[in-house]
Amino acid sequence: MSPAPKTPVTIEDDAFHDVAAAAPPPDEDAAPVSPALTVPRRRLRWALPLVGMGLSLWAVLLAERFARYWLERAPVVGTVVTAFLILFAGMALLAILREIGALRRLARTQAIKAQLAQATSAKEARMILAPALRPLRRDPQRAAQIAAFDAATQEALDPDDVTRPFETTILRHQD
Repeated sequence: MSPAPKTPVTIEDDAFHDVAAAAPPPDEDAAPVSPALTVPRRRLRWALPLVGMGLSLWAVLLAERFARYWLERAPVVGTVVTAFLILFAGMALLAILREIGALRRLARTQAIKAQLAQATSAKEARMILAPALRPLRRDPQRAAQIAAFDAATQEALDPDDVTRPFETTILRHQD
């Protein structure tokens, strides 16, 4: 049976609703999220580092056992294996430090973007960008880019007139 009404339907005056107050339609492209699949962030905040530390400890103990085995059986091979493990650990530490540095630069960039979004004049935008430009002004290879940026923002009145040349002349070459 169809769900069609059996009697004629009339539209009452009070049946019309304010469209502006209505809830937005659901996003059809978004998949529904099951409550069983969502994990509270508090648990993930503690679980992921603990799992990472456990796996790291397991890998270190396994590597130590492997190196000790070869040092006992064949000292030359054990020394080479130990040297490779130390080299690998140093490279991993260097990679971690580089990632931490990249995350700090990203945080600084986000802070500058937030400040630029609140800037009301071109002068204020130039003052916000000055600390980011200071190390670049000392680099002789960047002199042409800095000169192009300064020329493009000489008569800027709007903060967007300062940030656009900064993105096109300076940041494009850093990526």
